[in-house]
Amino acid sequence: MTPLHTLHDMAADLGADVARDFADLYLAALDGRIVRLRDALLSDDAAGAYTAAVSLYTASWMVGAQDLADAAHDLAESARSGDLEGARSGLPPVESRVEPAVAAIRAAVSELESAGTRHRARSR
Repeated sequence: MTPLHTLHDMAADLGADVARDFADLYLAALDGRIVRLRDALLSDDAAGAYTAAVSLYTASWMVGAQDLADAAHDLAESARSGDLEGARSGLPPVESRVEPAVAAIRAAVSELESAGTRHRARSR
């Protein structure tokens, strides 16, 4: 799953404007999600780290940023089990996947815009 594939599928189902808006909302919230995750880990808050990681995982998966979602999932599993050291060691892999995810999402949005994709929502 990639942002391009995911956002194009979303555009086909719900319209290009919805897909672009969803991607924009994801990008606008991404820094806050990372900050909440870091803060929870710095304050030894396993429950907060778990919640922040699950939030990041879920949103990343939904927008198609699978590598970032996978890293957030791994961190969440460590935090869920109370392994703060393991969760902290999961932060660099999460952080290293943020910029590639952002670039891929922006490229997908740009392609939607340049293609002038205006799909009607599929009837279900």
